[in-house]
Amino acid sequence: MIAEIDPEQALQFLEPAIKAMVEVIRQFDGTITRVLGDGVMALFGAPKAREEHALAACNAAVAMHSAVAAASRGRVQIRVGINTGVVLVRSVGFDMSLDYDAIGMSVHMAARMEQFAPPGSTIISDSTYREVEGCVKTEPLGRQTFKGAPSPVVVHQLISVITETRWEGRVARHLTPFTGRERELARLQAVVNAANAGASKIVTVVGEPGIGKSRLLHELLQASDMSAWTTLRTGSAANQLNSEYFAVGKLLREWMAQGGDQDLASALRHRLPDLNHNGASTFAALSYLLGSTVADEDWLNLEPRTKRRRAVEAFRYFVSAIESTRPLAIVIEDLHWIDDASREILEDLASHLGTGRICIIGTTRNEEGAGTGPQHQRIVLEPLDTNAAHAVLSALLGNDPSLDTAKKELVRRSAGTPLFLEEMARFLLETEASSGTVEDYAQQVPPTINGVIASRIDRLSRADKSLLQIASVIGNEFSLDLLASLARLAEQELQARIDTLRGSDFVRDAPGQADGALTFKHALIQEVAYETLLRTEREKLHSKIVVELEKMNRDPMSTPVEALAHHAIRGKLWKQAVTYLHRAGQKALDQSAHATALRHFRKALAVASELPDEPDKLTQLLDIRLSLRSALVVTGNLSELHDNLQTAEQLAHSLNDRPRLAHVYLSQAIALVNQGAMDQVLRSSQQAYEIASKTHDMPVMIGAQFNMALAHFTLGNLKKSVELFAPFVETLTRDFRYEWSPVTTGTLSPIYLSMFGSSEAQLGEFGSALAHTTQACQIAEETRRAYDLAFAYRYHGFVHLKRGDCVASLASLRRGFQICRDYELNSLAGFFYRDMGEVATLDGNVAEALTLLNQAVQLARRNNNAFSNAWSTINLGWACLANESSAEAIQFAREALDLARTYRFKALEPGALRLLGAAVGLQDAADTEVALECLAEAAQLAEKLELAPEIAHCHLSWGEMLARIGYVVEARGHIAQALVSYASHEMPYWKQRADRALLEINGDRFPLSCPATSRPTSRFHRGSG
Repeated sequence: MIAEIDPEQALQFLEPAIKAMVEVIRQFDGTITRVLGDGVMALFGAPKAREEHALAACNAAVAMHSAVAAASRGRVQIRVGINTGVVLVRSVGFDMSLDYDAIGMSVHMAARMEQFAPPGSTIISDSTYREVEGCVKTEPLGRQTFKGAPSPVVVHQLISVITETRWEGRVARHLTPFTGRERELARLQAVVNAANAGASKIVTVVGEPGIGKSRLLHELLQASDMSAWTTLRTGSAANQLNSEYFAVGKLLREWMAQGGDQDLASALRHRLPDLNHNGASTFAALSYLLGSTVADEDWLNLEPRTKRRRAVEAFRYFVSAIESTRPLAIVIEDLHWIDDASREILEDLASHLGTGRICIIGTTRNEEGAGTGPQHQRIVLEPLDTNAAHAVLSALLGNDPSLDTAKKELVRRSAGTPLFLEEMARFLLETEASSGTVEDYAQQVPPTINGVIASRIDRLSRADKSLLQIASVIGNEFSLDLLASLARLAEQELQARIDTLRGSDFVRDAPGQADGALTFKHALIQEVAYETLLRTEREKLHSKIVVELEKMNRDPMSTPVEALAHHAIRGKLWKQAVTYLHRAGQKALDQSAHATALRHFRKALAVASELPDEPDKLTQLLDIRLSLRSALVVTGNLSELHDNLQTAEQLAHSLNDRPRLAHVYLSQAIALVNQGAMDQVLRSSQQAYEIASKTHDMPVMIGAQFNMALAHFTLGNLKKSVELFAPFVETLTRDFRYEWSPVTTGTLSPIYLSMFGSSEAQLGEFGSALAHTTQACQIAEETRRAYDLAFAYRYHGFVHLKRGDCVASLASLRRGFQICRDYELNSLAGFFYRDMGEVATLDGNVAEALTLLNQAVQLARRNNNAFSNAWSTINLGWACLANESSAEAIQFAREALDLARTYRFKALEPGALRLLGAAVGLQDAADTEVALECLAEAAQLAEKLELAPEIAHCHLSWGEMLARIGYVVEARGHIAQALVSYASHEMPYWKQRADRALLEINGDRFPLSCPATSRPTSRFHRGSG
């Protein structure tokens, strides 16, 4: 239609509609950024943030349709599009009428919504709908495709606004169970009861935004006792501070609505006839408070001051008249936003309260608005405690254990503020259900919370807001010294502004800090304040923080490397970022925070890609990868460890860096031990030893010797293993007692001594073995490194286990396993399951043994650890045998034997053969010949390897089987030999077991005749008769 008329006519036609839209936008606190020929663009919540900005936009849209229709006499219809999201707001100095413009995808999508809307309608995006859900009536239009949008967008048609506030929308949707406020509700109820008894009361509920003030009042007003009361509610908002008598007028309108009255005069005449004795002046004053036109000549001739006084008196009479029929509760939400004229009337009412049945209940965010006086009480709401906060989250998210980590994070970030808890939980449910991981969304700030906090921040002065933003870049906790150096404020001014921020509940003193450190009241406040800065401004501040922190921390030992790494990354100082990330990872390793170390090292490698290709960069990358190795060994990431070491070897060769190459060889060797590649282990270790011997690098030489000894241990050459361990013990414990291990992680000496003791225990040299593992535990206690402690106590428990001292073994294993669990030492967990499972088997706790050993086997297989898999499978077979499951025991014995022979784990073969023989011999249809052959082979191999405890075990198993089939004399011989060995090696459990076996034979427990079909055969004749 516009195209058919000239510009002047078009202007006359559209100007009333444009003016009507502009007036409505301003009425709802919007900011106009563009006025086009036939439309406008406006922002709600920017550049000045405000709460419920999306609801304000919806209210404005609905009002605009009516206003334009009225202004154009029904000749013009408008289309409105609303979208909620982040925009970049900039000042524009080239337009005399407009101060701001906005750009960004959110603006583009709002325009697309408007173009999509049919004439006379409003289309809102799903992001807007989520913020106003429960407050509006809409018609869903499904997913629509828009130009410029990467994917289809869910949209809704706005029909009407059905609530004034988001709180009312929350009530309409669903409220979580009321929890954690029972004491405050009881106090509030007591105040109401006192007022009902004739002693009028005033009570103010004080608390920060979202703390639960409205919810507390809701619970009170829903109580059955309040049904006998007349309840009038009012409140205000930040944009109504200058609307005279807004709050009081709202009270009057609610009273009229409760009686179904449209007209004040008829309402007063029918419902409050006693008020008429005050005549026309009362009616005129109340009409004045409502903002209605007053035709009374006497009233119109009054001076403004007199009008105000008469209005105050009239409202007092009005309240008194209501109270004369029923007790009256006046509920005033958000006292801090009440307009001055309404405040004057309410304060007058409070000062004239006497013995009536009136209870005035207000809510406010600050103590200053809480009032004083003998009739006044205040109830301060504190954040929910941890239990109550978790109850709120469980009501919203359920009790799935997989959500426990996310719940803890939500409780931490919300600091127990109920609104923040609920909105973050709902945001998590909505977003995670469609597209993501719980942990990621638990870290985000929902738009609803963002609006609440951002509006509070924008009410600060420009200087105070700037200081808060600078503090937010430093972090959730910050020092005054660093803040002062960045803000460049004199001490007196800085302190005054900090006092303002502290008084506004943005920051508080950091608990337990004596150096004047401060912290944000909530992590969410810090995050929202941070996001209010432009990215370029944040980068500059992060860079300045790096410089200032380096100046303030000259001592390398006290340098906050984690903070420096964080700020260097955010400030795009890539070189410093890599350096500090590497140092942060090394610090975490030293503190046994291995998962944290892993994150730092991985991040360092990622950030290093931003550095130019220089020789220093390659050396730095190699050092990071060598450090990363230590974390990967502990956490059990064997595949990543293999790839990392391959890359490290290539770097070392390209740099021709022989000392670092020796470290790589050591790490490659230890990674291959459990996979059975012993030739490569010995070769790599020998290469490392040769390089280190030329540079006199004693720790690397000891590490290479350790690897070679470990390889011989695995191959079954226990004597050779002990010979290799022995020479370096004195040097290691004296000169390198606390040296970091170049082989695995942790400290070299306790790891070396532990493995030395393990080799000795396999040979039956328990005195020396216990001495070495005890020394390992002592050094570990000195270093207090988690890996040292877990490793040392595990092997100390292992030596006791080989002796058969289950009590001492379990004590050490439990101590080590607790540390293993506390510090997530994944690579050691399987060893603990295996050894504790063996203890449980020996103690007769078969069910526990099966559980532990199944876990050990699963972990070994998951980590591709063939050696641990074979050993754990043998122990699992013994537990099955104790559970009278000989068929399963045979299966596990054969699996373990195959692994041992495939990978040349000679030390494990005798144990697998002995299990197989014992299991075959206990079958219902026992093949005694095969069983005895297995035991004979096990004994021969054990003797060849000089595994004294295993030789004795073979004799015991052999004797027990011979006794079962009636060869008692031969049985006695084998058991007697085992008994002698157990006694000489001080193996108490096994000696008692052999004693019992002899007693059972001598007591004729076994049959004395030999079955005609069976005859013992053996190629191992020692002690057989």
